[in-house]
Amino acid sequence: MSAKKLMVHGSFTGSGKSLLVSILCRIFREDGHRVAPFKLLNWTGVVYKDAEGREFGYSQALQCEAAGIPPDYRCNPFTPKTMPNGRIDYLIEGRVAWGEYRPLRAMLKGLYFGWRLKRRRLYKKAKEAAERCFKSLSEEFDIIVMEGSGPANLPWRRGGYPKLIELANRWPAETFNPSVVLIGPNVEFAPPLLSRMSEKWRANVRGLVLNPFTLPRLVSDLTGENLEREILSQLEKVSEVPVLGFLPYFPELSKLPPLDPILWGEKIPLRPWGQLVAKMAAEARKSLDLEKIYSALQ
Repeated sequence: MSAKKLMVHGSFTGSGKSLLVSILCRIFREDGHRVAPFKLLNWTGVVYKDAEGREFGYSQALQCEAAGIPPDYRCNPFTPKTMPNGRIDYLIEGRVAWGEYRPLRAMLKGLYFGWRLKRRRLYKKAKEAAERCFKSLSEEFDIIVMEGSGPANLPWRRGGYPKLIELANRWPAETFNPSVVLIGPNVEFAPPLLSRMSEKWRANVRGLVLNPFTLPRLVSDLTGENLEREILSQLEKVSEVPVLGFLPYFPELSKLPPLDPILWGEKIPLRPWGQLVAKMAAEARKSLDLEKIYSALQ
């Protein structure tokens, strides 16, 4: 049986996608489902290396820990790995497909058009790998929680970065046809994002999640007024999309390295992360409408 699918897109880099995916993986696991994360493209300098020597985004290893499964390269089939001195290793299914590319050096030497040709070939291989990995995961698990990369879409389409964003977000959303959840920081984030989506992509949007939500909660605690409910209601009216709730503020995260950094840095230990996610999931159950989220799975 094919897995049910849910994809999380964000309004910007750092909007809380990786955190929400980890929390949902933990909740689905606790509810008795076999669940796996999936992020087609993770541009990062912090990777996990498995026993076979495959390298992939460390944030997917953290999400696997939340899901209760071993870290799996299939959860991140395409990993542009940033390294010191401006170099990039392009990893496909955990193996180097193109090593030590130096974009700045290539531009200075006038090799940019050669890179464009190489990019098309590389992205083709990445799509083929994504289809293999996703098919394999969907045959093994009940639910796949997918994650986009960076902002879900951009107001401009020319250049290398928009093509990368499209590969990471629109392509898997239209190819694998998951239900889509958008996450952002305020009432205004959803309409611009929705307006730039294709018709097929937009039709699969099932709900919105807000993050962070610290100020409204603080005001509610101080005044006794239910400001949270008022803002969520306003967001639903503005976007005409159901609101699935919000992520609480987790002070423990401020003491940890970033969950999904673009550059290299420290790693969050897997086992302590699993313990923390269990705690965060218990708190998030109070602020997320899980009945709506389960109904959205397709």
